Amino acid sequence: MHLICSYCNKYIKEKKPFEVTRTTHGICPDCYFTLLKENEGLSFNDYLETFEVPVVILDSERRIVAANQAALGMIDKPIDRVVGLLGGEALECLHSKLPEGCGKTLHCETCTIKNLILKTIEKRISYHNEPVSIETERGRSDFLVSTIFCDDLVQIVLEVCLSNAGEEKSFF
Repeated sequence: MHLICSYCNKYIKEKKPFEVTRTTHGICPDCYFTLLKENEGLSFNDYLETFEVPVVILDSERRIVAANQAALGMIDKPIDRVVGLLGGEALECLHSKLPEGCGKTLHCETCTIKNLILKTIEKRISYHNEPVSIETERGRSDFLVSTIFCDDLVQIVLEVCLSNAGEEKSFF
């Protein structure tokens, strides 16, 4: 798979799985540092609002510490009702309502969102356009998400929502 910078379209590197020929996007170091400089002086909340797509920030225990308005609108809850919750609790995963709670049921062992976040924390690296899903009372939702690890926090960016018919619905 070829990793291309979303900002300048520069080729970054090849990533696993190598046999897949499609292109995915990330950010090259030059653009990353340019964006940091442009956003210097912004408050954390103002920085989150620079994203048009849903963005959630988690701590090392996978608890929500911040979210932008796009994310809060998606989960239909105000910030004071999601800070401190595990992701499955905020998104109302069916399995989070079981007696064991979010992250501790048999179903959670194969949870694509939980496992991606744990992998991001453990390896301290970012992932781009990874497929994840969640089961709620409204049915299954599939997404492509990117994660960014920074200072013991994980930034989750919901890049694309995949409809039940397999069609992509961009958040842009």
